[in-house]
Amino acid sequence: MTPLDRTAFVITAIVHALVALFIALYPPIAPALDLPQQTLTASWHHEPETIKPAPKKVVQKQPKKLAAATPKAAPSNTPAPASVTESIPVEPQPFETDRKQPNVQTAVTPVYPKRALINNWEGRVRVELRIGTGGQIATIKILQSSGFPELDTAYINSLKQQRYLPQEFRGNAVEGILEQDYTFSLDE
Repeated sequence: MTPLDRTAFVITAIVHALVALFIALYPPIAPALDLPQQTLTASWHHEPETIKPAPKKVVQKQPKKLAAATPKAAPSNTPAPASVTESIPVEPQPFETDRKQPNVQTAVTPVYPKRALINNWEGRVRVELRIGTGGQIATIKILQSSGFPELDTAYINSLKQQRYLPQEFRGNAVEGILEQDYTFSLDE
């Protein structure tokens, strides 16, 4: 028996012993199938194979361009163009027909309060309206008061009676902001 045959025999014996030990310690969960008994024999009379490494890939390098042939461009602050594999997120743009801000569909002129007429109160009220998607007023914020609460309230009451067209983005109604103002004047 050659040393290679002895080594193979010892390895085979160790593997069989480990399998027998494993089966003894961990019996099968399912009942064993009735299979015909087979005897396996191995032959160790062949020549050992030599394993050859896979051939290396050869990468061909591109020839370098002459630096003197092309003048160098001055460095610029503009970013380099994106490669084909790099994706650049694009912000959706509004349609040409979209309303850029909410509009007043039906205007209502404020009623001059009697107390303000009697006291000769005048003033300009400027407000910011947040118009919802249904054309209703969501919030009203006074940006500039007339200085008289009665004039401010009269103007806000008239704004609540108006009808609005909501702002649009890509054909859909969206919430938007609309600034409105009114000047209460006794000369009119």
